[in-house]
Amino acid sequence: MSKIRIGKADRSVIVGGDVHGDVNNQPGSMDHVIDDPAKLAEELAQLRAAMKQQGQTVEHDEAIVAVGKAEQAARENDKAGVLQYLRSAGKWAFDVATKIGVNVAAEVIKKAAGIS
Repeated sequence: MSKIRIGKADRSVIVGGDVHGDVNNQPGSMDHVIDDPAKLAEELAQLRAAMKQQGQTVEHDEAIVAVGKAEQAARENDKAGVLQYLRSAGKWAFDVATKIGVNVAAEVIKKAAGIS
């Protein structure tokens, strides 16, 4: 399998013998959950600051970085990138977002990470 970088998304192509396949790993089908990237970026900045104060583990550090990258992607209007990073931010990021009342960020994290 070879991986091709297209913009900010990975695209994998599987080729072998008589078998050919194409796997698109872009989370673009959920772009509609981000209505206002500027508002989301603002809330992600608030979330990141709160997470930095509360973080205690390596996993928390990783989630903080993911939220920071999602914030940067939101400022660049890269909705697919936002979703990709927030998917890896996980439940702790959602819990902190909910606790501090950044509801737009919490909702996008919930949908991106598949939290019920």
